[in-house]
Formats: sequence, structure tokens, C-alpha cells
Amino acid sequence: MNVRIKKWPFQDRIVKLQWFGNVYMKQKSWRINIAFEDRNNLKWIDVPIGLLPLLRIGQYYSEGQPLHTQKDGVIDYVRIRNLRDGQLNDALTGCRPCNYYLYAAPECLSQKLLTYPINGIRYHIPQVELIRALYVKYQFLANSMLRPAGLEFLIKDVMVKRNYIYLAFSDEIPQKLVSDTQFITHFTWLYSVQTVKESFESIYSNVYSQAVQTGKSLSKGHPLIMNLPDIGPLNFQYRGKKVGQDVLIYEILGLDGISVNVTQIDYTHQSFKKIKKVSKPRKKLISKSPKEETYEVDREELQNTKQDTNQPVNEHDMTRMKFDYMPAIRRLKQGERKVNSGDTYIVKKGRGGSHVRQGSVNETVLGGKLQPLEFNTLELAHDLKGHGLDDFFKMIQYLQENYHHLSISMSTVYLPPGRKYSCLPDGRRRICAVVKIMQQNSQPVYVLEVGRPDNKPLSTLLLKIQGTTDRQEEIIQTLIKGLVYNSGNWNRRQLEKLDNIKLKHSSKTVDVWAARMYQKIQVLSY
Repeated sequence: MNVRIKKWPFQDRIVKLQWFGNVYMKQKSWRINIAFEDRNNLKWIDVPIGLLPLLRIGQYYSEGQPLHTQKDGVIDYVRIRNLRDGQLNDALTGCRPCNYYLYAAPECLSQKLLTYPINGIRYHIPQVELIRALYVKYQFLANSMLRPAGLEFLIKDVMVKRNYIYLAFSDEIPQKLVSDTQFITHFTWLYSVQTVKESFESIYSNVYSQAVQTGKSLSKGHPLIMNLPDIGPLNFQYRGKKVGQDVLIYEILGLDGISVNVTQIDYTHQSFKKIKKVSKPRKKLISKSPKEETYEVDREELQNTKQDTNQPVNEHDMTRMKFDYMPAIRRLKQGERKVNSGDTYIVKKGRGGSHVRQGSVNETVLGGKLQPLEFNTLELAHDLKGHGLDDFFKMIQYLQENYHHLSISMSTVYLPPGRKYSCLPDGRRRICAVVKIMQQNSQPVYVLEVGRPDNKPLSTLLLKIQGTTDRQEEIIQTLIKGLVYNSGNWNRRQLEKLDNIKLKHSSKTVDVWAARMYQKIQVLSY
């Protein structure tokens, strides 16, 4: 499932999400302003706050859709002793030393970031990105953070006893999510750790306080700010930009060092029922093969969103979180659901999947019309490292630090599910690093490195792709999909149409590896 922003103002131009703006209320719905860089200028659009889980600084967009392999910045790690050690500053404090331009836009400059001095380096994290990475993993959490006691609206009943918690979830949470232990663990962390819950709830109270102090109503717009939770030490994997002694973090890719306060979680939801078989004819739906669906989210949608327990859930640019330990989780059923188990079928033909549908990320109501959409941007990880890419990241960092004429940006994408090769032996999804390397007056060279902690034989792939950025994205995604469906081997037929070089792995040091990589880049560049 793809998500596209409707009423896109940039036509077919490729634009970059440069910075976040204020949140404000419009016709009882919360929205957030987003600044895009377009032809060396900033252009603002506003979107429903429910899209926040999808938004990443430094990511490129084409016709309203994010390009997952096209992001600025390089990947690295940092350890923060306690989140409360951060100093709250205006955006310019971190952007100016990192040569990151906000075009003197007052709304950009008024946004807040946190600065952490660590071992002589200053790390700057935008407040909105920290909120997204810690809390806003789903659209209903994005909507809930901007209403008072928002977490309480997501549960019907709760009971807490020492190391035990019972949660009865609201109907508006999709069945697919409440069936996922990752969601259960993350929500329990949000709800049961007092300092975390207070931090989440402070987001709304801070917006409201700013409105009171400035005399501006909620419809006028205010920055998102949270009270920092007392948690740490935390290890972060991030994508960002380093200049001298300053690092501006665009996106938090993963974090570890967090703990829940319970050892046993019992939970229930209206969709969990005991099955009672009845001897009536079974129904069988035969439909045409559905296409890959795209849901359009109208930026100015005024219709109500219907409640739908079976709403689609889209995985999108996952943030990895590692908990210090995993509690025991038990699902409790309530009521009965009758299932026909007779020997005959009633056949019903369906129309198949529609290519483009209308969807919404606003809060749901009874009697609504629009299809609600949900996103899952969370992966519980055994370790932030261990995907088989850490040495590769070090080599790319060495390349950037020692070959200054190269412009390097990097992103990571999950291999599509559906085949054995999609996952590592321990169950985690396999990851592919996509590095874009540019030199003056030459086409970009892409380097694709697939994580191989299981030592699967697969060479690093270097590509030169002619054409626009969105075409480059399409080809890279096709190659990655072809890799999965070709038993973990690059598809020769696909590569025949492209300028490419395969670079075998060796046990050489980082500097030797970087030199070999640079040599191959030069061959492809000209």
C-alpha cells in the first residue's frame, strides 16, 4: 500500500522535506505545516497531523509520495546519557553550524531542537523528530497527542498491579495492530512508565500553554514541544549531517535502552472472540487479482472518517526500538463469533482491488464515510547493530571524511516480505543500504549493500542510473524486489540494461575498502 498526498502543489518536480512548522487546529482537526525545498526556495504545505509518522527531514518527494531511497545525510551512532541532559534551543542553533538552510523563514527558525554535547561534539535533534521517533509510531497516536489525556481515550479499561497490567483497547485501534506484540509493548511503555506518559501528555499542554501565553488561539499555530522524559542512557542510530564539531540529526533510525515497568501484560479488544462453529454454508469470495493500492490523503478533506477495525495498515520507514527485556504478553478473548462450517459454498464475486482509493488519517467517528488509514513505523529489534551493515557504514563515513569532493547521502530500506531471503535467521527483516554518491558534472552513482550477518554470498552493487530522481527510485526498488524473488542474487536481466559494477567483499581494512570503492565509482562516473 502506498500513500500519496492529494492536491500536491509541486507538479512533477522533485522536492525535499526541509523542516517542520507549527501545528494548528482547523475545523476541529489538527494539522502541521511542512516546509519543502523547491528550486532553492521554501514552499509550505499543511497536512493532517496523522501523517506525522510518515514525515522525515531530508527525504525527497515526487507527486505527493515519499521516495524511500532518496534521503540526505549519512548514518552513524551516538549514546546519550539521559534525554533530560538536552538544552532546548531555536532551530538556527543547530542548522547554522551544519550549513543547513532554513531560508530565514520565521516559522522554521521558531521551531525547537535539543542540543547534547558529547565528547566534544554537539548533537542537535529537532523536537518534532524526537517526538516522532519515541511516541508517534501510528497515526492514532499522532492524533491522540494533541488532545488532553490522549492515551486514556485509546483504552476502555485498565488495571495495574505491581508488575502486571491489564488493557482493554478502544475499538478505533485496528485489529492488525492489537494483534501485534510490538504495538502492545510500545503502548504499555507509553502508558505504564510515568515519566514517559507525562512527557507524551505534555505535548498537548505545551501547545495550549503557548496559546495562552502568546494570546494566539490554537488556530494560529504553535511549535510542538514536549517535556523530556527521565530516561537513559540511550543509544541512537541516526541519519544526519556532520560539519566540524556539530551534527544535525535528520532522522532517528533506531534506539535502545528503554524498559517497560511490568513483566506481564494481559490485553483484549472487541475483535478477539471465541470461535463457535455452526453448520451453515460457507461463503467464498472470488475476486480479481488486486493491484498494488495507492491511497490518496486529501490535505483539505472535510468529510468524517469512519470507524473500521479492519482498516489497512501500511509499513513505512520503520524505526527500530530495543527494549531491555520483553514482558510476557497474553491475549484475552471476549464474547463469541459464529463461523459457518458447512460442506457447501456460497460463491460471491468481488471486483478486485482498485488502483487508487481515497483515505483519511483524521480521527474516526461513527457514521463517517472515508476509509481510515493506519501506519506502522515500529520494529522491535534484538539489537540496533547486527544487521551486517556496520562495517559498511564505517567505510562510507571514511569515504566522506577523506574524499571531500564527493557528495554522499544514505538511506536504508527493508527488503520486501514474501520470501525466505527477506528475513535474517533470527526473524528480523533484512536491510539494504542505498548510498548516493555525486561528483561535480557527473551522474550519481548508487551503491547498494545488503545486510549479510549470515554471510550470504552477495556482492556490493554499484549503479549509474540515467534520468530523474523518481526514475532512479523506481529502478532501485525494482532491483531490490528482484533480489528477493531471485533467491538472494542480483537479477542479471535487470542489470543488463544498466551501467553497473559488482564489488566482491574482502577482509581488507576500512581505508583499503574505501579506496577500492572510490576506484569503482570513478569508473562508473565518466
